[in-house]
Amino acid sequence: MLRSRRPLRAGMDGPDSAGRFVGFDAARMPRPPRSVRLLTRTTLRRETPALRAALLTRGVRTATDVARIAELHHSGRACMVFPDRSAPPVSRLTTDGTLLAAAFESGREAVKQTFGA
Repeated sequence: MLRSRRPLRAGMDGPDSAGRFVGFDAARMPRPPRSVRLLTRTTLRRETPALRAALLTRGVRTATDVARIAELHHSGRACMVFPDRSAPPVSRLTTDGTLLAAAFESGREAVKQTFGA
């Protein structure tokens, strides 16, 4: 599994001081600010309850997925590959083709180095 972002700090999505791989604690995720919740409720008031729930719980579900992937990595059932630290940072909204191509190439090189392909 190619991960584009490195762990931010120990205990969140990476090895802790004892070398154990620890994921996010989804139950301890902070709630979104009140203004965001109000705007979301107003914007989504005519949408189905299922869509509202999906959008409002996205952060928790993402944290749960990251924790599951980290556990799979720790148990040896998955391999996470991170690009070199010199790889260009890419946000999820980036549309610059040159930057995206450089980031993809950096990821491709990291996979080749990891698996010797």
